[in-house]
Amino acid sequence: MTEYVLGVDIGTSKVAVVVNSPVEQEAKFFQCHSLAETQIQTKQGYSEQNTEQIFNATVQAINAIPEQIRSQIAALGVTGQMHGVVLWNPGTTQYTSLVNWQDSRCSVDGVLAELQHVTGDTGMRDGFGASTLGWYAARKSHLLHDYSAASTIQGCFVSECIGSATGLIDSSDAASWGLFDSQSKEWKKDRFTAIGVDTRILPEVLAVGAIAGSLQLEWAAKLDLPVGIPVMISVGDNQASLFSTIGDPETDIALTLGTGGQLSVVLSAYPAGELPETVEIRPYVDDQYIAVAAALCGGAAFRWLVELLEDWLEELELPVPDRDTLYSKLDTLALQGDPEALSVCSSFLGERHAPDRKGIISKIDMHSCSLRNLSAALSDSLVKNLRDMLSDDLLAGRTKVLGSGNAIRQLHSVQQAVERTFGLPLITVETQEEAATGAALLAARSLLKAD
Repeated sequence: MTEYVLGVDIGTSKVAVVVNSPVEQEAKFFQCHSLAETQIQTKQGYSEQNTEQIFNATVQAINAIPEQIRSQIAALGVTGQMHGVVLWNPGTTQYTSLVNWQDSRCSVDGVLAELQHVTGDTGMRDGFGASTLGWYAARKSHLLHDYSAASTIQGCFVSECIGSATGLIDSSDAASWGLFDSQSKEWKKDRFTAIGVDTRILPEVLAVGAIAGSLQLEWAAKLDLPVGIPVMISVGDNQASLFSTIGDPETDIALTLGTGGQLSVVLSAYPAGELPETVEIRPYVDDQYIAVAAALCGGAAFRWLVELLEDWLEELELPVPDRDTLYSKLDTLALQGDPEALSVCSSFLGERHAPDRKGIISKIDMHSCSLRNLSAALSDSLVKNLRDMLSDDLLAGRTKVLGSGNAIRQLHSVQQAVERTFGLPLITVETQEEAATGAALLAARSLLKAD
């Protein structure tokens, strides 16, 4: 009887599930479920999602897998949105909301600078789990006392699935929180203590790709999956996507442009010397690391132009084409435009290393600011922004760019911008739902190792 592995990606806007054959490494089924209704509207600058609704959506997505396939699932791999934090009491349905990676309450409320000062760590950022826990402590929130476990949303899901009495996290996700030593794979507990966070709430850190435990009866019944199958420790979506797309880790550059953007290269060892603040070093499989440049505004920059045009047409009381048509028209115009005619900074959402940075359009004269030139310059900018964050030495010896995410797959102008910017060929990755696929492949890998 054929066995399958299931990969689950608990993202920001959707849950995606992928079923793979461990032997054929071929996707047999995939499904997405929107998380739009999980968003919680609170204070401007805050970004929260309803944890219970996220889990309900995850259950629904898995339940949609055909029963004859679901009954043959041999392992569960999980990934999801990095940086965010949820608190809960294991064995109960008591969850806080997820404060996700888009949250900027630490800056909004003037707490971030104090956290950086007390810890001596300027790498603490808005939306990072350590910063959010520090915000709770600074605000003397009862949540740190009412709940006993913390993790990312996917770490919480795995902990619940296996009935863990504590929070669990892998080193890739832990590194995304901040106040974590990626070399020793340990929390910087003294710094958590310095900002008033009781370290007993921190999740236990496991290795990337480790088996966290087995699927317990309660969650096996909810998910309608075989009880007792191994559940992998959740992995960061950046690492999961890399695992499903990277070919040669020594020569490939991985570029993902979805809502945000990530530029990543695999390193065989932790780099020596000081790195620019725009670079994060994250743990990867087999004791490797990845150097990552992350932009808050990737494909969202092009969406901004589409939405801006929609607003202008509505204000002029003119017909507004459907959004797919606008994307296609602007992409075609960008291919006809001159990307050098305007200078664009596409940091419309700020950057983690520079929260106050805003988008800029310059070099405007009476003729340069055509829609085709603006579209072309914007496509170039969202690629160059990431390229400029990663130092030349980290890109040395690389021979091709592997591109994934809808902004690359669907926008020919962005594809051209990638090849212009890097001076290397772009290979568009056709794998659908790269992160969920990577989680499934990691699960398959662990099964084969166990055999």
